[in-house]
Amino acid sequence: MPSLTTIFVDLTDVMLFLRRGGTLTGIQRVEINALWEIMRLPRRLPFKGLVVEQNGSCHAFDLGFLADQAQFDPEDFHRRGCQDISDRWPNEIRLKQRLAAHPGPGTWRRIQRQLIKAATLLQARLNPATLIEQGLLRAPANHPSQRGVQRDIALQASDVYVCLGTAWNREWSTDIAERHAARGGKVVQMIHDLVPVLRTDLHEGSVNSAFGRWLEKMARCTSQFVCVSQNTGRDLAGYLQERGRQTPIGVTALAHEFKGQPRGARKTPG
Repeated sequence: MPSLTTIFVDLTDVMLFLRRGGTLTGIQRVEINALWEIMRLPRRLPFKGLVVEQNGSCHAFDLGFLADQAQFDPEDFHRRGCQDISDRWPNEIRLKQRLAAHPGPGTWRRIQRQLIKAATLLQARLNPATLIEQGLLRAPANHPSQRGVQRDIALQASDVYVCLGTAWNREWSTDIAERHAARGGKVVQMIHDLVPVLRTDLHEGSVNSAFGRWLEKMARCTSQFVCVSQNTGRDLAGYLQERGRQTPIGVTALAHEFKGQPRGARKTPG
């Protein structure tokens, strides 16, 4: 019996932002909003978020919960996708952010930071629920956010690997895509722009080099490219043609209307 196709959307870049407690940048907002809309549509195939760790392990979580949210909840999303942190010791990055609320020199501030750290470590042992909600500890398997979470998974050849965001600065995600393509799986990559290879004067040399190496790899293993504009599509077509590749390119222009307003609405005078 053939395996059921699952669409795995690599959300590692989103999760890395949330693990650091940061706000999402433009590309990550595009990813979330695209999935938000997809989850509200009738679907024949399951969609799962995929998070790839640096050691190559993968875990996935069902994305259906997005359809029930009135707005994106970063803490809820973080709990579902953050499987690499301990369930006993507070996440180091987020703990440092908590301590950063008491910055600067001074004996009293140093004492405050030490007291907060000690209290957090004690709370992790005695009453971890609050820390779980704050993303300092991994949620246990019976937590509501963990429904549909699959740990230590392997993509099957029948599955589809999709990356709507950025992966040029993390080779471990690119390695997953390459291995999936090598076993006959389909790889879909969204391209937002080709600035680092077309306008090398606008970025540092290390960024241009890393992006260039990533794009070369993706050109070899991608089954379908999706671009966010006609202009990016033309740039990518020229890039692939120079390298003798004819990978299909689709264009999905980003939304340019305000939600809650009719299409083409104009500002009312006064």
